[in-house]
Amino acid sequence: MTEKRREMIEAACEIARVDDAAPRVIKPYRGIYRRLHREAETGEVVGGRSIAFATVDRQILRYWLRGEGIDPEVGIPSWARGRSDLAGFQTDEKAGAEAITAHRALLALAPAGDAPADINTSSLVVPSGGFLVLSQAAISSIQCDWILTVENFETFLALCAEPDRLGRAGRGVLVLRTSPCFPAGMRWVRKVARVEGIFHWHAPDLDPQGLSHCMECPIAGAWLPRLEAITKDVRRNTDLYDHQQSIVPGLKERAANRFQALARWIDWVCEEQCGVTQEAAFAGGIPFEWVANARTIITGRGCFDG
Repeated sequence: MTEKRREMIEAACEIARVDDAAPRVIKPYRGIYRRLHREAETGEVVGGRSIAFATVDRQILRYWLRGEGIDPEVGIPSWARGRSDLAGFQTDEKAGAEAITAHRALLALAPAGDAPADINTSSLVVPSGGFLVLSQAAISSIQCDWILTVENFETFLALCAEPDRLGRAGRGVLVLRTSPCFPAGMRWVRKVARVEGIFHWHAPDLDPQGLSHCMECPIAGAWLPRLEAITKDVRRNTDLYDHQQSIVPGLKERAANRFQALARWIDWVCEEQCGVTQEAAFAGGIPFEWVANARTIITGRGCFDG
């Protein structure tokens, strides 16, 4: 649990314990009280400078704290840090675990390529089909030629079981981009690629959001379904396109400035007005290809590796 979140929960406990009928007015409206107001959706901002918590607001805070597994009468002991510490006094220790998982920044990693990468000077070797779970803070060094962030958990598991289907040599590492349990993948890989000069590739869904993710940072390139192989028999999801309409305007212009080679895939998605998930492409037996980003320069190295 981060110190900021601890402070916010402690502030919520203090307010929730008040029994007076009169509103509890706190000034100034900023910092932990602003975060509490927005996350718990309670309290009334007065004049833009203060926030008032009436009786009903304090009741809402008690419900919010219950969702966090916290008894407002007990609060959080100053010595409690991890989930094991919190379990001794939380009303429901599982309810408060999500923030702790995010704080620990867990990563899901698996080997790929034709030689194992080194993490903390040890070879990244796992049982067939398995993956390694590590806290971001536990990784002091990594030596590899490339890293592939994978959009979806099921695809990540499939590649863990069959890394040869990537068809890429060198010392590679698969990293799950993000999930509730492993939220820090993309952020961690961005940092590692920049600092260590490692090629960062990304495997997105073929939809506006997935293609947009490929332009969020200077990646070496993307691993995408081969357009010529997408037949009418492959499951095309029109909802993906419809729900991501806000991303479509400007997508081509962004690609022209950040990742020109994506233009063919963007044109296909916009013309067909649909998306194809990684799972659908895998189920349809669609081959994938590596699409390099010619404009990317990663610290000390270009984006092409032959």
